[in-house]
Amino acid sequence: MKILLYILLTIVFLVSTYLIINFSTNQFLATVMAVPAAGSMIAVVLGIIRDGISNERRISENNRSEYYQLGAASAMSDVLFKKHIDFCEEYIAATMDGIENLIRKGPNESALDTAKALYLIRRKHLAWITSDIAELLMPFEQAFRNIGADHLHLQNIPIGEERSKVVKALYDTYKAVMEMGDNDMKVEKIGHTKVIFELQNILGVNELHNVRKSVLRQVVNYNNNL
Repeated sequence: MKILLYILLTIVFLVSTYLIINFSTNQFLATVMAVPAAGSMIAVVLGIIRDGISNERRISENNRSEYYQLGAASAMSDVLFKKHIDFCEEYIAATMDGIENLIRKGPNESALDTAKALYLIRRKHLAWITSDIAELLMPFEQAFRNIGADHLHLQNIPIGEERSKVVKALYDTYKAVMEMGDNDMKVEKIGHTKVIFELQNILGVNELHNVRKSVLRQVVNYNNNL
Protein backbone atom coordinates (compact mmCIF):
# COMPACT_ATOMS: atom_id res chain seq x y z
CA MET A 1 0.00 0.00 0.00
CA LYS A 2 2.82 2.40 0.86
CA ILE A 3 4.68 1.52 -2.34
CA LEU A 4 1.59 2.38 -4.41
CA LEU A 5 1.30 5.72 -2.61
CA TYR A 6 4.93 6.54 -3.34
CA ILE A 7 4.42 5.61 -7.01
CA LEU A 8 1.41 7.93 -7.28
CA LEU A 9 3.29 10.78 -5.59
CA THR A 10 6.22 10.24 -7.94
CA ILE A 11 3.89 10.35 -10.94
CA VAL A 12 2.38 13.61 -9.63
CA PHE A 13 5.87 15.07 -9.22
CA LEU A 14 6.97 14.01 -12.72
CA VAL A 15 3.79 15.28 -14.38
CA SER A 16 3.99 18.58 -12.50
CA THR A 17 7.65 18.97 -13.42
CA TYR A 18 6.86 18.24 -17.07
CA LEU A 19 4.11 20.85 -17.10
CA ILE A 20 6.34 23.39 -15.39
CA ILE A 21 9.03 22.91 -18.04
CA ASN A 22 6.59 23.12 -20.93
CA PHE A 23 4.64 26.09 -19.56
CA SER A 24 7.58 27.94 -18.07
CA THR A 25 6.66 30.98 -20.19
CA ASN A 26 3.35 31.21 -18.35
CA GLN A 27 4.32 32.37 -14.86
CA PHE A 28 0.91 31.68 -13.38
CA LEU A 29 0.64 28.07 -14.68
CA ALA A 30 4.24 27.36 -13.70
CA THR A 31 3.52 28.55 -10.16
CA VAL A 32 0.32 26.48 -9.97
CA MET A 33 2.15 23.35 -11.24
CA ALA A 34 5.00 23.87 -8.76
CA VAL A 35 2.65 23.40 -5.78
CA PRO A 36 1.77 19.71 -6.41
CA ALA A 37 5.36 19.02 -7.51
CA ALA A 38 6.77 20.39 -4.28
CA GLY A 39 3.98 18.83 -2.23
CA SER A 40 4.49 15.37 -3.71
CA MET A 41 8.26 15.56 -3.23
CA ILE A 42 7.87 16.69 0.38
CA ALA A 43 5.34 13.90 0.99
CA VAL A 44 7.72 11.30 -0.42
CA VAL A 45 10.65 12.57 1.67
CA LEU A 46 8.55 12.71 4.84
CA GLY A 47 7.17 9.23 4.12
CA ILE A 48 10.67 7.81 3.70
CA ILE A 49 11.80 9.46 6.93
CA ARG A 50 8.72 8.17 8.77
CA ASP A 51 9.21 4.65 7.41
CA GLY A 52 12.87 4.75 8.43
CA ILE A 53 11.98 5.78 11.97
CA SER A 54 9.26 3.10 12.11
CA ASN A 55 11.69 0.47 10.83
CA GLU A 56 14.33 1.47 13.38
CA ARG A 57 11.73 1.26 16.15
CA ARG A 58 10.65 -2.20 14.94
CA ILE A 59 14.26 -3.41 14.81
CA SER A 60 14.88 -2.03 18.29
CA GLU A 61 11.79 -3.79 19.64
CA ASN A 62 12.80 -7.05 17.95
CA ASN A 63 16.31 -6.79 19.37
CA ARG A 64 14.92 -6.10 22.84
CA SER A 65 12.63 -9.12 22.53
CA GLU A 66 15.56 -11.29 21.40
CA TYR A 67 17.64 -10.07 24.34
CA TYR A 68 14.86 -11.00 26.75
CA GLN A 69 14.46 -14.43 25.12
CA LEU A 70 18.22 -15.02 25.12
CA GLY A 71 18.44 -13.98 28.76
CA ALA A 72 15.58 -16.28 29.73
CA ALA A 73 17.07 -19.17 27.74
CA SER A 74 20.50 -18.60 29.27
CA ALA A 75 19.08 -18.54 32.79
CA MET A 76 17.07 -21.69 32.10
CA SER A 77 20.16 -23.39 30.67
CA ASP A 78 22.07 -22.62 33.85
CA VAL A 79 19.28 -24.09 35.96
CA LEU A 80 19.11 -27.19 33.73
CA PHE A 81 22.87 -27.70 33.91
CA LYS A 82 22.86 -27.44 37.71
CA LYS A 83 19.95 -29.88 37.95
CA HIS A 84 21.79 -32.33 35.71
CA ILE A 85 24.88 -32.01 37.91
CA ASP A 86 22.82 -32.83 41.01
CA PHE A 87 21.16 -35.77 39.28
CA CYS A 88 24.36 -37.24 37.86
CA GLU A 89 26.28 -36.89 41.13
CA GLU A 90 23.51 -38.59 43.12
CA TYR A 91 23.02 -41.34 40.55
CA ILE A 92 26.73 -42.11 40.20
CA ALA A 93 27.18 -42.16 43.99
CA ALA A 94 24.31 -44.64 44.39
CA THR A 95 25.72 -46.71 41.52
CA MET A 96 29.14 -46.95 43.13
CA ASP A 97 27.56 -47.93 46.47
CA GLY A 98 25.76 -50.74 44.67
CA ILE A 99 28.93 -51.86 42.86
CA GLU A 100 30.93 -51.89 46.09
CA ASN A 101 28.22 -54.03 47.67
CA LEU A 102 28.43 -56.52 44.78
CA ILE A 103 32.22 -56.58 45.06
CA ARG A 104 32.11 -57.35 48.79
CA LYS A 105 29.24 -59.84 48.81
CA GLY A 106 28.78 -60.99 45.24
CA PRO A 107 25.22 -61.29 43.91
CA ASN A 108 22.83 -60.77 46.82
CA GLU A 109 19.33 -59.53 47.56
CA SER A 110 20.50 -56.07 48.66
CA ALA A 111 20.90 -55.31 44.94
CA LEU A 112 17.16 -54.65 45.17
CA ASP A 113 17.93 -51.74 47.50
CA THR A 114 20.35 -50.35 44.93
CA ALA A 115 17.72 -50.64 42.20
CA LYS A 116 15.23 -48.82 44.40
CA ALA A 117 17.71 -46.07 45.27
CA LEU A 118 18.54 -45.50 41.60
CA TYR A 119 14.87 -45.41 40.64
CA LEU A 120 14.04 -42.91 43.39
CA ILE A 121 16.87 -40.62 42.30
CA ARG A 122 15.64 -40.73 38.72
CA ARG A 123 12.06 -40.06 39.85
CA LYS A 124 13.22 -37.16 42.02
CA HIS A 125 14.78 -35.46 39.00
CA LEU A 126 12.10 -36.54 36.54
CA ALA A 127 11.31 -32.96 35.50
CA TRP A 128 14.88 -32.41 34.34
CA ILE A 129 15.81 -35.61 32.52
CA THR A 130 14.78 -36.54 29.02
CA SER A 131 13.18 -39.75 27.85
CA ASP A 132 16.51 -40.70 26.22
CA ILE A 133 18.27 -40.53 29.58
CA ALA A 134 15.51 -42.55 31.25
CA GLU A 135 15.68 -45.21 28.53
CA LEU A 136 19.43 -45.44 29.04
CA LEU A 137 19.15 -45.94 32.81
CA MET A 138 16.12 -48.20 33.15
CA PRO A 139 17.89 -51.38 31.90
CA PHE A 140 20.73 -50.68 34.35
CA GLU A 141 18.29 -50.37 37.24
CA GLN A 142 16.49 -53.49 36.05
CA ALA A 143 19.79 -55.39 36.11
CA PHE A 144 20.22 -54.69 39.84
CA ARG A 145 16.57 -55.60 40.36
CA ASN A 146 17.08 -58.91 38.57
CA ILE A 147 20.20 -59.73 40.57
CA GLY A 148 18.39 -59.20 43.87
CA ALA A 149 15.20 -60.97 42.79
CA ASP A 150 17.03 -63.97 41.30
CA HIS A 151 19.13 -64.36 44.44
CA LEU A 152 15.98 -64.41 46.58
CA HIS A 153 14.32 -66.80 44.15
CA LEU A 154 17.20 -69.29 44.47
CA GLN A 155 16.40 -69.80 48.13
CA ASN A 156 13.13 -71.48 47.15
CA ILE A 157 14.31 -73.54 44.19
CA PRO A 158 15.66 -77.07 44.73
CA ILE A 159 18.74 -78.26 42.92
CA GLY A 160 17.83 -79.08 39.33
CA GLU A 161 17.50 -77.68 35.83
CA GLU A 162 15.34 -74.71 36.81
CA ARG A 163 17.81 -73.67 39.51
CA SER A 164 20.70 -73.95 37.04
CA LYS A 165 18.88 -71.62 34.64
CA VAL A 166 18.27 -69.04 37.37
CA VAL A 167 21.91 -69.26 38.52
CA LYS A 168 23.13 -68.75 34.96
CA ALA A 169 20.81 -65.76 34.41
CA LEU A 170 21.88 -64.30 37.77
CA TYR A 171 25.59 -64.53 37.10
CA ASP A 172 25.26 -63.41 33.48
CA THR A 173 23.62 -60.21 34.69
CA TYR A 174 26.07 -59.84 37.57
CA LYS A 175 29.09 -60.18 35.27
CA ALA A 176 27.61 -57.74 32.75
CA VAL A 177 27.02 -55.09 35.42
CA MET A 178 30.53 -55.67 36.79
CA GLU A 179 31.87 -55.78 33.20
CA MET A 180 33.40 -59.19 33.74
CA GLY A 181 31.45 -61.09 31.10
CA ASP A 182 32.10 -61.85 27.46
CA ASN A 183 28.67 -60.67 26.30
CA ASP A 184 29.75 -57.35 24.82
CA MET A 185 26.22 -56.26 23.86
CA LYS A 186 24.94 -56.81 27.39
CA VAL A 187 27.99 -55.11 28.95
CA GLU A 188 27.52 -52.16 26.58
CA LYS A 189 23.95 -51.77 27.84
CA ILE A 190 24.26 -52.35 31.59
CA GLY A 191 27.98 -52.18 32.39
CA HIS A 192 28.40 -49.73 35.26
CA THR A 193 31.31 -47.74 33.77
CA LYS A 194 29.38 -47.44 30.50
CA VAL A 195 26.45 -45.89 32.35
CA ILE A 196 28.75 -43.54 34.27
CA PHE A 197 30.41 -42.50 31.03
CA GLU A 198 27.02 -41.71 29.48
CA LEU A 199 26.09 -39.59 32.50
CA GLN A 200 29.36 -37.70 32.10
CA ASN A 201 28.43 -37.09 28.47
CA ILE A 202 25.20 -35.45 29.63
CA LEU A 203 27.29 -32.89 31.49
CA GLY A 204 29.83 -32.56 28.66
CA VAL A 205 32.66 -33.49 31.05
CA ASN A 206 35.04 -34.51 28.27
CA GLU A 207 34.34 -31.36 26.27
CA LEU A 208 34.85 -29.14 29.33
CA HIS A 209 38.07 -30.98 30.17
CA ASN A 210 39.34 -30.47 26.61
CA VAL A 211 38.47 -26.76 26.75
CA ARG A 212 40.35 -26.46 30.04
CA LYS A 213 43.41 -28.18 28.58
CA SER A 214 43.30 -25.94 25.52
CA VAL A 215 43.11 -22.78 27.65
CA LEU A 216 45.98 -23.94 29.88
CA ARG A 217 48.07 -24.80 26.80
CA GLN A 218 47.50 -21.32 25.37
CA VAL A 219 48.46 -19.71 28.68
CA VAL A 220 51.67 -21.75 28.85
CA ASN A 221 52.55 -20.90 25.24
CA TYR A 222 51.89 -17.22 25.87
CA ASN A 223 54.09 -17.21 28.98
CA ASN A 224 56.88 -19.00 27.11
CA ASN A 225 56.81 -16.37 24.41
CA LEU A 226 57.19 -13.48 26.83
